Amino acid sequence: IIENMKTVPYTSHELSQMALQEISRSRARVIRHRQRYDSDVDYKSTKTDLWDPPRIVVACGSLISPYKAAHGRQNSTLKKCHPILEKAYESKGLRIGHPVPDNLKNKNGKSYWLPGHCAEPHAVHKLLNIMDWWNPIRISDIVFGKAFRVINGMPIAYCNTCKLVFPQLR
Repeated sequence: IIENMKTVPYTSHELSQMALQEISRSRARVIRHRQRYDSDVDYKSTKTDLWDPPRIVVACGSLISPYKAAHGRQNSTLKKCHPILEKAYESKGLRIGHPVPDNLKNKNGKSYWLPGHCAEPHAVHKLLNIMDWWNPIRISDIVFGKAFRVINGMPIAYCNTCKLVFPQLR
């Protein structure tokens, strides 16, 4: 029997700390890249701009062993996603990369993001890909940390699209 083995899932606080560490790594990478090249050198790189790092970072982990965690970064819409994630979106009447249907929008129509564009589905996709195939998980078995904006490290609210697909984000 292995002692001191973690037998509880990640807490939201632990996942939030992982997301903050990812933000620090992203910032450090950009700073190192900028220091490597002198301003006198005419070096054009997309790696030096503020938009190159992810805009929003979130971490998620599974309630079911082996409790692996994954980071999600909001850079663009998720192209191909894990079948479990795709089914979760379809069960709510959504399709990855397609606008939210009018019947799901609020009166102002601006409270829903394009499905698959947020950091949460990116993190879930990565988590589902690294989980053991013989131990499949459900969307409801996933725990999320807070989402953080990369530029200032401030937490941001989950969008209504993610709250619809991932009910544990309430």
